Amino acid sequence: MLMFRKYSPQFTTPSEIEAKRYAAKLVWPATIVALMLHFPMAQPVAALLVVALLLWVVVVGKRFRIHQPDFAAEHPLWRQLWVLKLAAKFVVVATVVIGVALGQAQWKGTTIAIHAVLEWFMTFKAMAIALWS
Repeated sequence: MLMFRKYSPQFTTPSEIEAKRYAAKLVWPATIVALMLHFPMAQPVAALLVVALLLWVVVVGKRFRIHQPDFAAEHPLWRQLWVLKLAAKFVVVATVVIGVALGQAQWKGTTIAIHAVLEWFMTFKAMAIALWS
C-alpha cells in the first residue's frame, strides 16, 4: 500500500497577521535611523530621535497591542521571535539611540564603531594566545 506523509498545515491567525504588519511598519524608521548612525550623533539629536521612535511605536502599534495577548497565548516564544524578525533592526537601532540619548554611550559613527569592535577582537585574540602558550 502506498503511504502518504501526513500533512498538517499551519494556518495564520489574525494576531499573527497583525504582528507581521506591525513588524513591517517598523522597518522604514529603522532604516532611516540606521543611515543617520553612519555619522556622529549628539545627545540632543538622539533624544529627539528617541521621542520620534517612541511616538511611531505608539501610533503604529495600536492594533498590535489589541492582538498581542492572543498572539502571546497562541505561539511559543521562538515562534513569536520568528514572526517579529523584521523588527530586529529597529530594536538594535533604538537601543543604540537610547544609549546615546541617556548619555550612557557616545556615537562617533559606524566606521569608528566597527573599528572599536575589531580592536576588541584583536585584544581578545592576543589574550587567548597568551593564555594558551
